Amino acid sequence: MPGASGPARTTHGAQAKRTRRLRMSPFLEPMPLGMIERGGLDETARFLFRIWREHNGNMPPSRELMKISPYLVILDDQFSNNDSPDILFFGSETSFSRRFPEAQYVDGEPKVALNHSFRNYVREGYHSALMGEPVLESIGTGDLLGPRKPTVIYDRITLAFKKRVGSYLVTYSLVRDEKWLSPREDLPDHLRHSPQRLDPRQLCSGVFPSEFREHGRP
Repeated sequence: MPGASGPARTTHGAQAKRTRRLRMSPFLEPMPLGMIERGGLDETARFLFRIWREHNGNMPPSRELMKISPYLVILDDQFSNNDSPDILFFGSETSFSRRFPEAQYVDGEPKVALNHSFRNYVREGYHSALMGEPVLESIGTGDLLGPRKPTVIYDRITLAFKKRVGSYLVTYSLVRDEKWLSPREDLPDHLRHSPQRLDPRQLCSGVFPSEFREHGRP
C-alpha cells in the first residue's frame, strides 16, 4: 500500500532553481505522463495512475481507492469556465487539508477556502482531464493562496474516472517546496483535530449519494 507522500529527490541545482522560483510569480507547466513511470513522482502517484489504466478510466472497486484515499482530492465534473470544480472529498493527508484546515468548517463548498484567483488559475487541468487522458502539471502558487498562507511548488496529477453518469475528477499532489512568507494561521485545538467523516467507498458505487452532497468533506 502506498505510503504518505513526501518530497522526491532532486539534484542540488534543481532544488536551488525551485527555491528561487518560490519568490517568483505563479507558474503552471504541463509535464509528460511518462515522468510517473520513470520515477519522477512517488509510489502513490504510480499506484493511482496504474489503477486508472487497468480499469480503462472507469471507477474501480472501492477497495482500490480506499488504499490511498487519505492522499486524494475528489471533485465534481461540472464546473464553470472561470472556476475550479466543487470539492466532493479531500483526504486528511492532502496538501489542501494540511494548508487549509479551515475548509471543513466554511459555510457551503470547501473550495471557497481557496482564493478565486487561484482556482481560476489552475482550472484548465481539470478541463483537459475530462477530455480523456490524465494531466500532469507542475504548479507554483506564488502569492495566489492569499495572506498567511505559504507559497508552494507542487506536482499534480488529475484523472477522470467514469461512473454511470459523468465522471469523478481525482487529483493527487506531491509538494516539492514550500515557503511561509508570513506567520502561519493556526486553528484552535478543537477544530484542528476533527476526524474524517466521509467514507470514500460511497464514491465507488457509480451513484451520487445524497448524504455525500451534504457531508462531502472530512
